[in-house]
Amino acid sequence: MKRRLEASPKLRNIFIILAVGLIIISPQIFQHGNIMLYTDSIFHLSRFYDTYMQIKEHNFQPFIMMYGFNSTGRYINVFYGPILAYFNGLLLFILGSYYKFQLLANFLVVISAGLNCLYMLKVGKVNPQLRLYASILYMTSYAVFSWVLNSEFMGVGAAFIPLVIAVGIRMATQPKQPVKISEMVIAVTILIQIHVLSSVLSIVFLMITFSYSLFQSTTNKKQLIKNTVIAAAITIILTINIWLPYIVLNTQNRLINPFPYADPQSHTLNWSGAAVLLVSLICILGCAVLFVSVKNINNKSTKFLGWLGIVTLVLASGFFPWNLLFKTFKFLYILQFPFRLAPIAFLLLIYVGFMTLQEINLNETGQKFVILGLRVMVCVTILQGVSVFNSMLTKWNKAIVTYQGLMVNKAKDTPFKLQKTFASKDLGQPWQQIAKPVTDYLPATKQMIAWTNPAASSNAKLDNVRKLADIYTKVYLNTKFNKQVKHGHIVVTWHQNQAEPVTLPIAHYKGTRYVLNNQKLTAGQIKTGQAGASVINGQAGDNEVKISYHFGINS
Repeated sequence: MKRRLEASPKLRNIFIILAVGLIIISPQIFQHGNIMLYTDSIFHLSRFYDTYMQIKEHNFQPFIMMYGFNSTGRYINVFYGPILAYFNGLLLFILGSYYKFQLLANFLVVISAGLNCLYMLKVGKVNPQLRLYASILYMTSYAVFSWVLNSEFMGVGAAFIPLVIAVGIRMATQPKQPVKISEMVIAVTILIQIHVLSSVLSIVFLMITFSYSLFQSTTNKKQLIKNTVIAAAITIILTINIWLPYIVLNTQNRLINPFPYADPQSHTLNWSGAAVLLVSLICILGCAVLFVSVKNINNKSTKFLGWLGIVTLVLASGFFPWNLLFKTFKFLYILQFPFRLAPIAFLLLIYVGFMTLQEINLNETGQKFVILGLRVMVCVTILQGVSVFNSMLTKWNKAIVTYQGLMVNKAKDTPFKLQKTFASKDLGQPWQQIAKPVTDYLPATKQMIAWTNPAASSNAKLDNVRKLADIYTKVYLNTKFNKQVKHGHIVVTWHQNQAEPVTLPIAHYKGTRYVLNNQKLTAGQIKTGQAGASVINGQAGDNEVKISYHFGINS
C-alpha cells in the first residue's frame, strides 16, 4: 500500500489544505457582512480592539485595557497572549472591519490546524496521502471548529497543539533521536504565547511521553535529558513575557480567577447535537476502534500513544466523575471544563488510527476501497462543518440577535442596531452599545471571593454569576462618568454635588497611578471598592482623574 500512497506529492497536500480552508469559511464569504457573535466573541473582539487602538494611536500599554473593555484599566491581554493580541490588533488595523477580520482569523485558524497536523503526521512517519485525509479530519473536528462557531480560544490553541504532539511522538517513537531542540522550543513557545492553558495540558502530555521514552532500553537517555533541559531553558527565556508578569502581578495583587464553571460534568465532550460535528467525532472514534481491533501490527510505542489517546478521550468525556474530582482538588477549576483535553485525544487517536491503516496489507482492490472511503469521509465532515457554520451565520440576519452567555446590550430591543454598529467604519461603535460583564483578573474583594467559591453548590454558582455580572455592570458601566484616552492616560471626568468618596469605573491595582485634578495621589489616598474598582475622594463640582499604569517588580 505504501507505493500507492507515496504517489501524492507533499506540496499538493498543502494546497489542498488551503483549499479546504476556503471551503470551510465559504459561508461567511457568501453571507457578506455576517459575523459570529457567540459565547466568547465579545470578550476577544474587545481585547483585540484595545490593541488595534494602541497601534492606531501609537499608545502602547501591554498591561491594562486602555480602550477595550470600556477603558476600565483592567488586566486582560497581559494574561491572554499579549503578542497574539497585538498580531490580531494589527490585522484589525489593516483590514478596518470586524467582518473581514473574523473571516481572515477563521481561515488562519483552520489552515493552521491542517498544516500543523500534516507536520505532526510527517514526524510520525504517516504516508503523505493518509496525512492529508487525517489532517482534514482534524480541521473539521469541533476541537478546531470551536473557534469558528463560538470564538472559543481553545480552538486557536487546538490549531497549534499538533506541533507539541509531534514532539511527543518523536520522543516515543524515535529513541535514537528523541528530541530536536529547535522543534521542541518552537512548538512549546508558540503554544505558550498563543494559549497558556493549552500549553499547560500539552506540557503534561510531554512529561508523560518523556517518562515513557526515558524508561525504554533503546532510548538515547543522555541525549533525551540533555536536549530536553536545553530546550526547556530556551523556552523559559522566550516566554518571559508570559510567566514573569503572571507571577509579579499575582504577587502584587489578589486577583479573581476566571469563574469556575457550575457543573464541570456538563462541560465534557458532547456526544449529540449538530454543533458538536458528530460525523468527525464518529470518524475519530473509528480511528480508536481500528487501533484496538487490529492486532499484532503496531509497535510498542504506537500502542502506548494509542492507549494514552483513549485514556485522554475518556477524561474529556462525561464518563469520568469530574464533579467529584473538582470538589476534591480545587486547583482543577483552572481547567474550567474537561473538554479542553479533547484536542490531545483527537490528535493521538487520528495518528494511531492512520498508522494502523497504513500498516494493513491490502490488495489493489482493498487499497482503492480504503482511499474511496477516506475521500467520502472527509467530504462528509467538510459538508457538515460548512452546513453548521452556514446555519449559525444566518442568525445575524435576524432583527434582534440572540446571544448565548453574559452580555450587556444597551439597544437590545432596537432592530438591526447591533449589526449596524459592527458594520460601521468606526470600530469603537460596538463597544458603546455592548459589553461582556466578566470579572476575570479584577482585584479581589471579600464579596467577590465569596461569590467565586468553588465549593458552592451548582445553583449557588449560577446565581453568583448573575450577581458578579450585575455588580460589574453597576460599577464599570456607570454612565455618570465620561472617559477618553489622551496622551497615554485614561482620562475620567465627572461632576458631583459635594466632596465625598466616589467609586471610579477603573480597576485598582498596585501599579495603577492616579492624578486627580492635577494632583498626584498616593497609595494611601486610594481604596479598593466594589468589584475591585478605585475609590478616591472627589471634590464638589467638576473632577478629572488621569489614569496610567507602571509595571515594576516592587511597584
